[in-house]
Amino acid sequence: MVLTENCPLAEAESCVQRCLDNLDAALEPVFDYQGLGFQLQVRSGVSLYPQHSKTPDSLLRMSDIALHHTRATSQQVQWFAPELDVNSVERLNLINDLKQAISGDQLVLFYQPKLNLQSRVVTHVEALVRWIHPTMGMVPPDNFIHIAEQTGQINALTRWVIRTALNQYNEWRAEGLDLGVAINISAANLKDPDFYGFLCETIQELAVPAEKLPWK
Repeated sequence: MVLTENCPLAEAESCVQRCLDNLDAALEPVFDYQGLGFQLQVRSGVSLYPQHSKTPDSLLRMSDIALHHTRATSQQVQWFAPELDVNSVERLNLINDLKQAISGDQLVLFYQPKLNLQSRVVTHVEALVRWIHPTMGMVPPDNFIHIAEQTGQINALTRWVIRTALNQYNEWRAEGLDLGVAINISAANLKDPDFYGFLCETIQELAVPAEKLPWK
């Protein structure tokens, strides 16, 4: 996050562009991780005081809305505008309802098969979480995963997904179907000091071979 004081609009635009240029230059080399090459990108959401708001919390929320818009439109930078906040009421409703969705019976996992093209055999499936909201209907993950990460509910959500997917694996195995189950985790989960312990305990409790879980 970059915070500037007493910065007129023209100077703010110049400041944002300088930051992006410097970061692009720093991240231009391909990042190598375990033999894989990654090209990192920078995106920015910007809000202004007092044009957009006069309170710190509101300014942060508006810059986050602008940043979220860059992800949806593949732009590198987005300045906040009131029309970007058209879903604020729906977003607040989702924030309030998500905790109940996780503890209640509103989430469901779909399983997408992964086919080995050489052997033409389905080797594993990918667990994909969906939210069946009681009034909004099917809520796609793009609409609530980001909210879960921002509100600290991602750990509870990921734990629900893991336990549900492992139980499903055992049901399939009992029927003679031995498929691995790939489970997506968030970077935020890795910051949870209890996550690794939960993972080991759950795998041991449900007697699922660790090699059957290709993590993503």
